[in-house]
Amino acid sequence: GVDLATLRYTAVGMNHMTWFTEVRVNGQDAMPRLHDVAKHKIAEAAEGKVDNPFSWQMLQLFGAFPAVLDRHVTEFFPQLFATGEYGIGAAERKTLGVDVFSLEETIAYGDRIYAQMKEDALSQEPLPADYFERVGGEHEQVVEIIDSIRRDTGRIYSVNLPNTGQVPNLPMDAIIEAPAVAEANGLRAITQPELPVGIVGTLATRLAWVETVVEAALEGSRDTFVQALILDGAVRSVQMAEELADELLAAHAAYLPQFA
Repeated sequence: GVDLATLRYTAVGMNHMTWFTEVRVNGQDAMPRLHDVAKHKIAEAAEGKVDNPFSWQMLQLFGAFPAVLDRHVTEFFPQLFATGEYGIGAAERKTLGVDVFSLEETIAYGDRIYAQMKEDALSQEPLPADYFERVGGEHEQVVEIIDSIRRDTGRIYSVNLPNTGQVPNLPMDAIIEAPAVAEANGLRAITQPELPVGIVGTLATRLAWVETVVEAALEGSRDTFVQALILDGAVRSVQMAEELADELLAAHAAYLPQFA
């Protein structure tokens, strides 16, 4: 309920798994207030009255809030959703990808947006006025970032850059999403304090998983691919990981000759 102009924050993590680690209002620490909000949200979620219950639980447990909310955050904890069941408390449980965050609806929504963009691009008419309005949620900032670099205005953005020490207790060279200054020399990452060990755990496992997938591809190693599937956390046994690896490699054999 605060004026956005009074709000400041720090968000650190990786793409689609970025955590709000600091929140301030008029220069004052607002994390205690956010925890109070979480208590109310979780109580309402238990009655099925509020969205994103898992993200509010993560705030209570880890002391930081997942920026992208449940549609993406649940993907990073597959071991907690092995049955597909989603929800907390006495509220009616839903199934991920079916009753909530439907895969089909998400794909259809993307298709509709693409079709509209294509129609607008090929039309001889001027772009609709609402193209120039900033909308809530996701929007691209590349033009703003280029402007800040060209005019050396030094504005701060959340960007993805190799970790050169800006987050000291995450792996070096991993692609980290964190604040950076857009200035004449390009994007300069802002050094952050060390993250709490629990937050590091949620990120380091994912970063290692990505590296393992890449290593498997470069080596053409089926065993390394099985490692990656186990690290991901969605499989329930080594046997399942091996069977899934073999099915995937067979299905994509034409594109993965290094595994032959």
